Amino acid sequence: MLNKIRSQILSKIHAERERQDAKHEGPYNDDQLKQYHWLDLIQNEADTAATLGEEENAEEKSFQNQMIRIAALAVAAFESQKRLTERIPQKENMSIKHSAFALNSLRQLRDRYTFEEVIDAWQNLDEYESLRQRKNI
Repeated sequence: MLNKIRSQILSKIHAERERQDAKHEGPYNDDQLKQYHWLDLIQNEADTAATLGEEENAEEKSFQNQMIRIAALAVAAFESQKRLTERIPQKENMSIKHSAFALNSLRQLRDRYTFEEVIDAWQNLDEYESLRQRKNI
C-alpha cells in the first residue's frame, strides 16, 4: 500500500515537472537560476501552502497540490545543479525558441567577435566566459 501511494505521488511530481518545463521552456531557463532563486521559488510555494492550511474551507487536495509543486521545484533545482556541475551540454535541450534566441544573440555579437571566436566560445563555455570578461561585455 505504501509503495503504491509513493508511486502515485512520484508520478504526480513527474507530471508537475513536465508542466513546469513546458511553462518555463525547460532546462535551459532552469540553468540560469542561482540557488537563492530556487529557494525563493520554493518559499513562495510553501507560503501559499501555509495560507491554504490556515483556511477553514481549504480543500486538502489544494494543499497536496502545493506540496507536489514544492517537490517538483526541489527536483528541478537538483536537476539544474546536477547539469551545471556535470556540465551536460544544453544544445540538445534547447527548444526552437531557445535556438532562435541564441541565433539572435550571436547576430548581436558578430560585430564584437570573429567567427572563429564565436565557434570556439560555443564549444567551450568556460572560454566564452573568459572571452566575455576580456571584451568587458
